[in-house]
Amino acid sequence: MLELARRKDLIVLQVCESLLTSVCIEQWFLAVDALGLMATNEAVERLLGVYREVDEARRRIILTTIAKVLSEEMAPRFKKVIRDLIFSEVIDVTHWTSPPLAVLRAECYRLGVRVVQTAPGRQVRIQPRRDITLYDEEVRKSTPSVSGRSF
Repeated sequence: MLELARRKDLIVLQVCESLLTSVCIEQWFLAVDALGLMATNEAVERLLGVYREVDEARRRIILTTIAKVLSEEMAPRFKKVIRDLIFSEVIDVTHWTSPPLAVLRAECYRLGVRVVQTAPGRQVRIQPRRDITLYDEEVRKSTPSVSGRSF
C-alpha cells in the first residue's frame, strides 16, 4: 500500500478511509503513513479531518506527518492545528517543511508570542509567564550541554 501511496494512486484514499476507523492501531498507523507519503491535497485534507477526531497522542502523530509534507497551498488550513499546538510546552519541529514553520511563526506573531531563533531553522517561543520550546531532535542529539542546559 505504501508503494501505491508514493505513486499517488487514488485507491489509497479509499483504503485509508476504512483503516482510519479500524480498532487495530497498526492499521491506523498504516493509513496515516500512507496519506503522508501520498502528500496530495486530498490526503492532507483527510489527515486534517482525522486530527479533529482523535485524542491528543494521535494528534501529535498526525501533526508530525502533515508538517513533513505540507505545501504552501495547504498551509492556511494548517492554522487551526497550529493554534491548538501553540500553547504546548515543547514542540518538536524535526523534519518540518518551510510552509508549516511559516504558519507557526505567523500565528505566534498574531497571538503575541515572541519567536527566538536558537538553531538554523528551529526556534524557541517565549510567552509571558511561560516558556514554550520548539526543537529539532537531530540537532538536540548533537548539541553539547553547557552547565546542564541544552541549547
